[in-house]
Amino acid sequence: MAFLENPLHVGAISPSSPHLANAMTKDLNPNEQNTVLEIGVGTGAITKFIKRKLPNPRCYLGIELNQKFVEILRKKFPDLLITAGDARYATKIAQEANLGKVGYIISSLPFTSLPKNLSEEILNE
Repeated sequence: MAFLENPLHVGAISPSSPHLANAMTKDLNPNEQNTVLEIGVGTGAITKFIKRKLPNPRCYLGIELNQKFVEILRKKFPDLLITAGDARYATKIAQEANLGKVGYIISSLPFTSLPKNLSEEILNE
């Protein structure tokens, strides 16, 4: 329902499946010099699989545009840094969070339903 109400802020009709989450995270091997940046965290369907791969919570930053989702995510994953923000400014947000070198970017953004210029801005970031 949230997707239908605001398709530019909610990218999926339903959360990603465990099969997709496993496929997206199977090769992750993060550490303090090789951190994970997740953009478009949504409801955290992929996040819980990322968390299993983290040696410590400081190796992760999640950026989510939808403030309601951020509040839910912070309760669901209190040890992870999840911030409200726009993926177009991911570099600045990661620097302000002192994330360190980003080695992995996981995205659940709905690029096919975003305006082309917005998708390009995010991809160029």
